[in-house]
Amino acid sequence: KLWLPGEDESPLTSHVCAADSQDPMRVQFFLSLLAVAAAQSEVEETPSAPAPKAQEGKPILTTDLFHRTAELFYDVYDSVHGKFVKPHIDKHADTVTKSVASLAEVDVVGEACKVLTCDAKEVNEQVRTLSSTAQGHASTAYGAVSAQALAILAQVEEALNRYTHFVIDAFEAALPKYTGLISRTPMNLLIFVLYIFSVMYFLLKVVLFSAWLAKTMLCCLCCCGCRCCRKKAVKEPAEAKAKNGKAPKATAAEKGKAATASNNKPAPKAKK
Repeated sequence: KLWLPGEDESPLTSHVCAADSQDPMRVQFFLSLLAVAAAQSEVEETPSAPAPKAQEGKPILTTDLFHRTAELFYDVYDSVHGKFVKPHIDKHADTVTKSVASLAEVDVVGEACKVLTCDAKEVNEQVRTLSSTAQGHASTAYGAVSAQALAILAQVEEALNRYTHFVIDAFEAALPKYTGLISRTPMNLLIFVLYIFSVMYFLLKVVLFSAWLAKTMLCCLCCCGCRCCRKKAVKEPAEAKAKNGKAPKATAAEKGKAATASNNKPAPKAKK
């Protein structure tokens, strides 16, 4: 029998109700199937959570250290300037300004022309013409030089950025765990390299000092022990011979020294 939406109950419900009076175990089985189907549909409808992204490593050293250091020094300078220097400047600024203004009012060219008997107007015009011409040449030369310098700096910056990315990519490919440890700028890469070499130099110095200290202690223990044993070995036979009443025989070196001393003695003078 087909179930239509206008009917009171579905065939499955009627079948379960009919089976309720016959077999309660069958009813429990059908209800468990319905619960499993509902839970499965809810799990399928629930959107899966996105997989967490791998956290990138934080840089050890960056140029922010120098920027913050510069800001600290500037803040210290500003504080000292505002508390100790600026009050004196404000106090004597009017006097200095008036003195400079009085000096600027003096017509140096006119005073010189009075002494040299020349026309001050012509001299001022020639000075203005020369100054304007010099300023024009200087501005032109500065523009050309600055344009060339900017072009060269752009090429250098591009090459540095390219090599920086190449080095950092190779480092991250070799050690994926430390991805993001170096900021991708030439200055940050330079700071990182200098830091690593400084640490390696310090560790090398520590290892060399430890090796030198161990060598010194080993030599001290070995050499001092050997010398003490040798001195004891030389003194023991000499003391044994002295106890027996026999003097130790002179060595060859001592015999040679005695013979040399006897030969160097002056001959006795003959009596008259």
